Amino acid sequence: LSQQRVKSYIELIRNVRISEQVAADLRLPLTPEQVAAKIDATSSPDSVLIDVGVTDPDARQATAIVNGVSTVFVRLVDELERTVTPTAVPPVAVRIVRPASVPSQPSSPDLPVMLALGLLGGLVLGAAAAVGRHLLDTTVKSTEQLTALAKAPNLTTIGYDGAVRKR
Repeated sequence: LSQQRVKSYIELIRNVRISEQVAADLRLPLTPEQVAAKIDATSSPDSVLIDVGVTDPDARQATAIVNGVSTVFVRLVDELERTVTPTAVPPVAVRIVRPASVPSQPSSPDLPVMLALGLLGGLVLGAAAAVGRHLLDTTVKSTEQLTALAKAPNLTTIGYDGAVRKR
């Protein structure tokens, strides 16, 4: 039963209802759909813990959104799992185990830097391939080169006529 609830709670965390409240609480200049797209929630198969993550270029905003999602989620589960009788114990209690903190370094690479490095690497590999192809080319390009390689005089050449049909 608890595993089924965890799966349902993960879907609830990604729901627009939570992101709408988080956007309002934090006064974010984003729509609830945009906030929801930044949120990711996962859980290990044998665990009832839910990991909530947010992807955002601003580390402080990502931390604020994660903590906001956690707070709104706890309130929402308390509301959903509230029993009819006030003295009864709710079947589920949700708590924040560890609030998010601002990361000291980015969790993903900087896209413009990675694109520039990829472009530079491609140019270097392309230049190396061109130089390698030139150095490994063994075709004879001129009559002077043929005479030097054969160590004999050239008796004749056959001209090229582009107007002649190929067979």
